[in-house]
Amino acid sequence: ESKQASQRFLEQCIAIKTNLESLARELEHIISSPLPRDRDSLEYAKRIHSDFELRLAQEEVPVKRFQETFRNIPLKTPALKKSLDNLLDLWTEINSQSKLHGQRLKLLEEGLMELEINEQVYEEVDADLSNFTVIPNRLEELRDVLQRLHKLKSVVSAQQFHIDKMNTAVDQLGRMGVPTKVVGDLKRIHSTVEHFNVKWNNLERKLDTRIRECESAQSFMTNLRSSQVKEETWIDGATEELMAMPPPTSAQELDVSRVFVCIDLIGHFEAIRSLSGKK
Repeated sequence: ESKQASQRFLEQCIAIKTNLESLARELEHIISSPLPRDRDSLEYAKRIHSDFELRLAQEEVPVKRFQETFRNIPLKTPALKKSLDNLLDLWTEINSQSKLHGQRLKLLEEGLMELEINEQVYEEVDADLSNFTVIPNRLEELRDVLQRLHKLKSVVSAQQFHIDKMNTAVDQLGRMGVPTKVVGDLKRIHSTVEHFNVKWNNLERKLDTRIRECESAQSFMTNLRSSQVKEETWIDGATEELMAMPPPTSAQELDVSRVFVCIDLIGHFEAIRSLSGKK
């Protein structure tokens, strides 16, 4: 009985080992294939791996039956135990490498998807920002431009969540490691993401600079308008005061009462002209 059980065990071992070794070679080919560059190639890689996972799962029942056969052998020899351990190690290694590749594809998918979204937002913000190269010389128009620039700033700030997801996914992919054959592909992905980060940071600085320029121009125009209003109010009051004065009865009264008011008026007119010239 022990001999028959051992024979069944060895037959099962050979059959299962043959299948697992074939699956191991297939998995090695899958893992060593170039990393996907876009959504279409990624979907294809996911289908290939999903099909492999299904066929690998079909070996679970034979492996469990194989273990049960070993437990039923009355006289277990070290050689039989070694055959069992070797096959189980192979089974565990294939499953482990397959799961690792699945995680690798998941991180790659997240990184590529977020990169695609981020690139689209970058192009939209960059195109909108190019419409604000000239600072308006009217306060109302400048306020409108500032409002639109702050909306762009809100879009940029909200996008940081997706940029962080992209960078995290790619960093984790790098730490996970890849086979030597696809190290170049991993470096290419890191380079692409790094290039985008540089572009994005430059866009943020450009937007912040444009906002500061417009805010400075708005502050100057607001102060100028306020000064003009104050001067015009003073001139109106001084003019009314001058017109309300009684007719002079002597040249001395004219000098004292009106000439100084006129001199002040002239001085304020010159101040307004100077401010207008700065604008």
